[in-house]
Amino acid sequence: MRIARRNVGLALALAGLIATQIALDGTGGEERVIGRLFPAISSASARRILITDPEGIAPDDRLLLARDAEGVWTLPDHLDYPAREGAVQTLFTGLTSLTNLDLLADEPQSHGRYGVGQRGLEILVLGEGDARLAGLVQGTGADAAGRSSYVRPMGSDEVYRAPYLARQRLESAAWIDTRFLGFPSVTVQAITVSGAELDSEFRLVRDGVDRWRIEAGEVVPSRIVTELLERATALFFDEVVARGTAAGFTTGALELAFELTDETEVRAVFAGPDADGTHQA
Repeated sequence: MRIARRNVGLALALAGLIATQIALDGTGGEERVIGRLFPAISSASARRILITDPEGIAPDDRLLLARDAEGVWTLPDHLDYPAREGAVQTLFTGLTSLTNLDLLADEPQSHGRYGVGQRGLEILVLGEGDARLAGLVQGTGADAAGRSSYVRPMGSDEVYRAPYLARQRLESAAWIDTRFLGFPSVTVQAITVSGAELDSEFRLVRDGVDRWRIEAGEVVPSRIVTELLERATALFFDEVVARGTAAGFTTGALELAFELTDETEVRAVFAGPDADGTHQA
């Protein structure tokens, strides 16, 4: 068997590299251990999350999340309204994915460049008894899409790239599921319509895939019901101002009761417009 001289040369070069690596490993060189920056963080151990803007540059300068006894994350500053589960989980994913391999700089002069100085957002994750599980300053976005950012652990000069931690938003709309009615329109089987602005109550019943009729009565043009469902399921609210009986009204100008395929009923009550033209529901 004839072996090409070029192949022999490559084999010798590779063997030399391997031997060099073995020699270096045997000289007591330090082995770098990959570790999480905040190993104590988990959605189970955390009790509160506080995000603040020290300079008040953001529309809101503080956001507080708290986990209740049932494990549900809520917004105490917004009448304990439930937070979007996906938003909270995304935050935890970004925090728990940080490792020492993401280190970019370790000198104070770099803080301004990455936005992790005095103008950075402060993120605190607190556990039982408000024990600090993590504290960091978040700077500017690290990519054009805004999916990653730069962070600095509080009390440290080290700056890291957080590949899965987007720049956090403090306005409540980023954390609350602002859909007023969160069900697909195809699951609606019946709609009861009533209210102070109507002469009488009536009930619409689905009669086929795309056919509606007034209960025990005439067929209603499907486009009218389709538009009603599209408008109702496309509503988003701006702010939670009261919950339950504290809302101040139990009947309204318009009331809609949606009966779904799983036999649940969702009732929506709309008050008349305020002086500024906004509606409460």
